[in-house]
Amino acid sequence: MLVHIRAQPKVFAYDYCFWSMDESEKDKFAGQDVVFQCLGESLLDNAFQGYNACIFAYGQTGSGKSYTMMGSVDQPGLIPRLCSSLFERTLKEQREEESFTVEVSYMEIYNEKVRDLLDPKGSRAALRVREHKVLGPYVDGLSRLAVASYKDIESLMSEGNKSRTVAATNMNEESSRSHAVFNIILTHTLKDLQSGVCLQRHANTQLALSFS
Repeated sequence: MLVHIRAQPKVFAYDYCFWSMDESEKDKFAGQDVVFQCLGESLLDNAFQGYNACIFAYGQTGSGKSYTMMGSVDQPGLIPRLCSSLFERTLKEQREEESFTVEVSYMEIYNEKVRDLLDPKGSRAALRVREHKVLGPYVDGLSRLAVASYKDIESLMSEGNKSRTVAATNMNEESSRSHAVFNIILTHTLKDLQSGVCLQRHANTQLALSFS
């Protein structure tokens, strides 16, 4: 017996929906600058207020995750725009009683194992995920490297990408077969000039790239 069920309309809600198919159609085309204005600027504001934040790109191989996150030389993506804006803002807001430091870490999750992509020893050993009573989950032994500019971040990310796990798929001969998570740790130090007491505020910004 065949039963026909009338298709019910489905409603989807999004904060933003970007159309980037044809740049010649300027009225509706959303470039990298538009994506950053909608997503990156608010994330940066939250980081400077001490809140943790995360951007997670997910989709099929070839759907544009890497382009959205990294972009190209002419059209930088979210990560380079975020990082360059981050350092511009730290220089702008730095005062005698305020200072900022930036550290980064880079890891991949592949077959439920976590690896440090910035390990100076070049080890491919799996790291353990542990639980801190106050700070929550963390990766034990993950490298945290200090950086002073986006060029430093770009160099470290390039080195980390060379260590990522790749394999062929039907759509891409060298597809990244892992979840890559790039962490930016912004530390804001406030100093009382009279007493010399320092107060630190940390914000952990995670930029995650995944696949299906």
